[in-house]
Formats: sequence, structure tokens, C-alpha cells
Amino acid sequence: MKKLIKLVSPIFLLVISTHSFSVIAQKKECIDFDNPSGNIANWIPMGITNLMFLNQPGYGNVLNFKDASGASVLFNNIDFTGNWLKMGEADCFCFDYKVDWNSVVPTNPVYGPNISLYNGPSLTTIPFGFRAAFVPNTAGTVLPDNTWSHFCLPIGLCQGGSLPSNTYGTWVISNVGIPLLGSAACTAWNNIIQGVTGIAFG
Repeated sequence: MKKLIKLVSPIFLLVISTHSFSVIAQKKECIDFDNPSGNIANWIPMGITNLMFLNQPGYGNVLNFKDASGASVLFNNIDFTGNWLKMGEADCFCFDYKVDWNSVVPTNPVYGPNISLYNGPSLTTIPFGFRAAFVPNTAGTVLPDNTWSHFCLPIGLCQGGSLPSNTYGTWVISNVGIPLLGSAACTAWNNIIQGVTGIAFG
């Protein structure tokens, strides 16, 4: 079963699968984007309106919100914490995502969701300190208007100086907006992915 998110103006929707899986002889469930308590208060909006769970036929509960112009961010410091290397593999980090643009599609092409992971102090506002931002593959399809698209986040340790990547995109690391490269990026990424404090949608 999958869960998702919907965002408006633009509107975004996200679905994360909730299969069972085994990792190092441990059986647990993937992170569920629609948290078990259904507590919308776990989501902290900044420049976000219309934040709610909606039921979408075929998908279940959907996190729906409307994004304002400028630095709009939606934080969650509760439902996604922990070591993501032990929280699943493959489809545990796959989701469906939809944007309903409030007018014309943006001049600058959008290829996927703006997702960031962070660790350290819980965030309720920007700027971030250390953060890992998912960068969708620009060789992929431009995000269509009001149509579901599928994404799988690449998860793993930094290998040979390269952060995890796949056909959907890759990760980049920054500290207070300054990009990190090489061993500094690897160290920061390995710390974040094994101790995620929260997730943010930009």
C-alpha cells in the first residue's frame, strides 16, 4: 500500500510504500509518509497554507498543501527520524508526487520534488545548517501538471567520493547554503543519512 502527499498552487503529493522488508535479519516496515497517528501537527509550515490530509481514491491519505512564492518550506521533525540505512531498501524510499500549478507551468523546468534531509537540531525555519538536498535528474521528464510521477530516492553510504544517485537523481550537501565537495560532502552525508533528524519540502 502506498501513501502520498498533495501540494497546491503548486500542490504537491507524495506517496511512500509501506511494504515489509528484511535488513540484516531485521524485519520492519518502511517509513509511512502518512504518520500512524495522522497528526497534522507533526508538519511545521513556513509560507505554506491549506495543510491537511486528504483521501485520494487508489492512494489512501494524502498530505496536501499550498506553496506560497518565495522561501516556502514544510518541516517534519518527528516521523522520519533515525538511521535511514536501517529503515529499508529499494521501494521503501519510493513515492508518487504531484504538482498542480496554479497557472502556467514555470519558465524554469521542474523535474521533481524539492526534498531535503538534515540532522542535528530540529528545524522550524530556515536557513538550514548541514542538509542533503535531492536533485532530480534533468535528463528525465519535466514534472507534468496535475499528474502523478514516481520517484525513488537513492539511499546508501557515500562511495568513492560520490553521494548516492540513481536514474531519478542524486544528492548534494551544503552547510548554511555553501556546497560541500569531496570528503567533506561524504562525511556530512554519512552523518545525516545515519541520523536523520527531519525532512523538509521546499
